[in-house]
Amino acid sequence: ATFQKGEWTILYHSGALRGRNEPMKLLFEDAQVPYTCSDEKLYGPEGWMDAFAGSPENAKKERGVYPLFFPPAVWHKPPGGEEVMINQVFSVMQYIGDTLPGYAPGSVVERARMSHIAMNALDLWGEGRNSFHPVDLSASYSTQKDEALVSSKKFAAGRLLIWLEFFEKLVKRAGEGKPVAGGANVTMADFVLLQVLLA
Repeated sequence: ATFQKGEWTILYHSGALRGRNEPMKLLFEDAQVPYTCSDEKLYGPEGWMDAFAGSPENAKKERGVYPLFFPPAVWHKPPGGEEVMINQVFSVMQYIGDTLPGYAPGSVVERARMSHIAMNALDLWGEGRNSFHPVDLSASYSTQKDEALVSSKKFAAGRLLIWLEFFEKLVKRAGEGKPVAGGANVTMADFVLLQVLLA
């Protein structure tokens, strides 16, 4: 399949921020599919993200192709097809993996393993992030640095080590250089796990 420029857009915050959009970028780059990143229409009463609408009244409004709560999201505009606009890393990655040739699991068992691995990796990502925002998850790290230093050290010395042992078992079970969910193709689980371990 050939994908046109402008067909895929990742909706995420601007700047040099490496965040939850990275697995999507890795998958597109591996597939050599053109995509753009945009922070247009994310914020404010007319923005597409209900989390940034400012009030419940603003969140009630219909905006965009489909209701979105929080970035990252993907906006897919296939020529002659139905536009898709979804958020949540897992849902976005599953959609991209199912849409691009060669990235979907080959069996029900592989799909279950893919989901298992990706959702656990996203749980680790969330726990790690929370350790750097121990006072207020919505506030910036810089406003809670002292508390974050204590919390992140505790996480790194305990729970993180258990997570890493868990993922090492999964990778070893798959076999060196092989897709982590098994089967012949890499899936979104490989990209999510890679990005979480790089974070």
